[in-house]
Order: sequence, then structure tokens, then C-alpha cells
Amino acid sequence: MSGSMENTMEMDMVAMMRRAHGHCQDPASVTFSVLSLALHFHG
Repeated sequence: MSGSMENTMEMDMVAMMRRAHGHCQDPASVTFSVLSLALHFHG
């Protein structure tokens, strides 16, 4: 169950990164957003 949950989270992060790249954001801010999301889920 936790495995599928992690997989879903990864898919969401990939989707978010693709959306961010579509908006031509600064790569650093995109990385920060993904790291914040990961910390939020793991914290």
C-alpha cells in the first residue's frame, strides 16, 4: 500500500514539474517547490 502511495506521489511531483516547466519558471524555484513538497509529505 505504501509502495503505491509513494508511486502516486512521484507521479504528482513529475506532473507538477512538467506544469512548472510549461510556465517557464526559474529551474531553482521549481526545484525548491519540489523539495518543499517532498519535505511536506515526508515530514
